[in-house]
Formats: sequence, structure tokens, C-alpha cells
Amino acid sequence: MTGPSTLMPTRIGAVPTAIVGCVMMLLAAHASCEDSPNQRLMEALLQEGTLLQQEVLKLQPVGLELDQERKRLLVEEKQLTDDAAQVTRSFEQFNTAADQLNAATQQQREECAAGSSNLQSEVESCNSTSEALRAQADALSAQGADLDKRQQDVNQRIVQHNAAGREWNARSKAHQQRWMPGIEQVRSWLGRFKDFVDSETFSQFALSAGDPSDCAQERVGALNPLDSLPSLSRALQCLKALKAGSR
Repeated sequence: MTGPSTLMPTRIGAVPTAIVGCVMMLLAAHASCEDSPNQRLMEALLQEGTLLQQEVLKLQPVGLELDQERKRLLVEEKQLTDDAAQVTRSFEQFNTAADQLNAATQQQREECAAGSSNLQSEVESCNSTSEALRAQADALSAQGADLDKRQQDVNQRIVQHNAAGREWNARSKAHQQRWMPGIEQVRSWLGRFKDFVDSETFSQFALSAGDPSDCAQERVGALNPLDSLPSLSRALQCLKALKAGSR
């Protein structure tokens, strides 16, 4: 039988020098890749763009609400303009009818001077005409009351519309004071992203990431700063693809 093998005591840290050197080189290479200036530049661009997108998106619901209210006010303004014009035309027609009635009444009075005719037929004709004119006057009076009510209703709606318009103007101004600085920052960021896309560094990142479709020239080569939010979204998708591909 062979006796038990003798175990040599292990010395902590007794790793062959060649292996230590290799490990240190690998760690250094990894750190260089992760912490390279170009990598930090890309990640800083991604982080800044993401923060800008979050801040702008917080304001977007208010902008959409204001846009809906603007459209509603435009429709309402057109309706009020049409209604006011219709009331004006109705008053013009009413005044024309009133003038005609007054003229007919005056003529009837002149032709049927009270008690001037002894002919029963003429008296009956004058009385019949007088009754017809009174009926027209009553109908015209009712029409005038209805027109007054319509005009009051339109005027009240115009007052309410103008008040809503002033409120919209104030809210829109306050929103623009917050919205436009954010949009200007996005446009400035898009300019820096374009510089990055035009650089050799971008080409190297794209090649390393396998030329992701989100970074294709037709998507990121002609971003429009005036179309800020969609352009920002496409740019961030590209940066995320580059970051994922560089891991």
C-alpha cells in the first residue's frame, strides 16, 4: 500500500508571475474599453438626451390639452360668427317688415279716416284691414321679443367665449415659457448628436455594434431640429442600440 500523499502547505499569493501579468492586462483592456473617452462621450450624450426627453414629455400633456382647447375655440368662434350674422339678418328683415307695417297702418288711417265714410262696405273693409294690421303688429311684436332673446343669448355666449379665449392665452403663454426653453435644449442636443454621427467615432461604434438599423443613415442622417421630439426619439434609439452593441 502506498502511504498517504504529503500535501504541501499553500502559500497565499503564490500565483505565477506570468498569469498575474495576463490577468492585469485583461483587466486593463476591459477598463480601457468601458472608460474610454469616446464611450463616456456616447453615454453622456445618451443620458442627457434621455433626461431632456423626460422633461419635455412631462409638459406634452398640457400642450395637447391647450391644442384641443384652441381647436374648440376656433370652432366655437366660427359658430358664434355665423349665429351673430344670422341674428343681424333677422333684425334687418324685422325692421323692414316693421317699416312696411307702419306704412300700411298710416295708409289705412288716411284712407279710412274714422267716421268719414257712410258706406257700410267701406266701413267693413276699413275695419277688416285694421284688424289684419293689428294681427301683423302682434306677430311682429312676438318676433321682436324672440329676436331680442336670441341676441342676448348670442351676446352672452360671445362674452363667455372671449373669457375662455383670454384664459387660453394666459395658459398658453405660461406653457410656452416652459416649453420653448426645453425645445431649444433639445435642438442644441440634436446638433451635438449630428456632430457625433458625422464623426469617425460613430462609425467605429456602429461597426462594433453590428450596424444597427436604428442608426441607419436614413434614420439619423437627416434629423430635423424643427421636428424636435420625433428626431430626439430616433436619435436616442440609435444611442441605445450602440450602447447595447458595445457591451
